[in-house]
Amino acid sequence: MIRGDLIGSSVLLPYEVDISRLAGCGLKQEGGNVELSLEEAAYLLERKRISVFDREERLDLREFINRASSLRPGFELKFLVYKDIRERGYHLRAGPLDFRVYPRGVRSGEGESRYIVHVLSEREPIKTDMLLKDLNLSENIKRRLLYAVVDEEGDITYYEIKKGNLKGKTSPFDLSGPIMGDILDERVIIWDETISRGLNEKWWFGKVINDTSRLQLSFVESAYLIEKGSLTITGTDGRILSLNGFIEMASAVEKDFFNKYIVYRDLRDRGMVVKTGFKFGSHFRVYDRVPDRETYHSRYLVHLLSNKGEVWPPEISRAVRLAHGVKKQMVFAVLLEKRVEYVEIMWVRL
Repeated sequence: MIRGDLIGSSVLLPYEVDISRLAGCGLKQEGGNVELSLEEAAYLLERKRISVFDREERLDLREFINRASSLRPGFELKFLVYKDIRERGYHLRAGPLDFRVYPRGVRSGEGESRYIVHVLSEREPIKTDMLLKDLNLSENIKRRLLYAVVDEEGDITYYEIKKGNLKGKTSPFDLSGPIMGDILDERVIIWDETISRGLNEKWWFGKVINDTSRLQLSFVESAYLIEKGSLTITGTDGRILSLNGFIEMASAVEKDFFNKYIVYRDLRDRGMVVKTGFKFGSHFRVYDRVPDRETYHSRYLVHLLSNKGEVWPPEISRAVRLAHGVKKQMVFAVLLEKRVEYVEIMWVRL
C-alpha cells in the first residue's frame, strides 16, 4: 500500500508513485512528490488505496477526517461533495472556490474543467456580495458555477448559478398624458375606458374590472406611470401627488415598496411585462412580451433579495422547486448602488 504523509493541509506521496494508480487523484510537485488534497486523500484512504501517517502515527479514516476537519473548516461537507461527484463519474480538483469539475472521461491535465463548485451548508446564509463575486469569477474564467448545498442528513442538492439576461419585446411605452387616477385603498383606478383598454391591451398594465371601463393599477404600476409623466393622482388633501409623495404614501402601506419599485421599473424598461408573483410566492411574474393565447404563461419568477444582503438555502430551495414545477425560470434581483443585477438559479442533476 502506498504511504502518504500529512504535511500541512495536504498529503504527500513519494515521487516514484505512478499517478495512474491513484484513480485520477494527485498532482506532481516541482520537487517530484505527488500532492493530494485532503479530500483526495480521504477518498483514497476510504478505498484502502493509500495509508496516511502524521509523523510516524498511522491514521485510520476516522482519525484522518478529524485531523483534516481541524485543518480545514467545513472539510466534512467538502469531502461529502467530493465523494458524491467522484462516484457520479467525474474527476475534480481543488479550485478557485472549492473544486473544479471535469467532464466525464476527462482527467485534470487532459482537458478543461466544466464547472467550479462552491460547497455550502443548508444552515449557512448566502451573502449577496459573495454570490456576485462567485458569478464574476465564473464569468472571468469561463466556467459554469455550481453551488452544492449539503443538508443536515448529508444529502446534496446542486444548483447552477448564472447572471440573468432579461430582455423583453414589448413595444416602447409612449402614452401621452397625463391621465387621471383615483386612490382607492391599496390600488389606483383609472375611469377613462379608451385609455384603460389601451394601457391594458398594448402594454398589459393593470386589470380591467369586469369588462367595464375601470382599470385597476397596482402601486408599482402607478408609480411607473407617474414617473413617465403619464398619470396624475390626487391625494386625500386634493393636491396632486409627486412621484416622491406617491412613493412615500405607498411605502407606508408596503414597507419595502421603494426597492420593489426599482426592480419593477428596471424590468419594464427592459421591455418586460411585470405582474404580481404572489400566487407563486415571489414578488413578480415576468413575461418577455405582452401575453396572448399562445404565450400566456410567464417565463420568469423574480424575487427581490432582502436588504439584509443574504438569502438562506431553504428559501432558494423552495423558490427553485416551485419555479421548476410550474415551468418557469427562478431569478433573484439584487439591488446595487446604480443598477439591478439578476441572478438565475436552477436545480441541476449532475
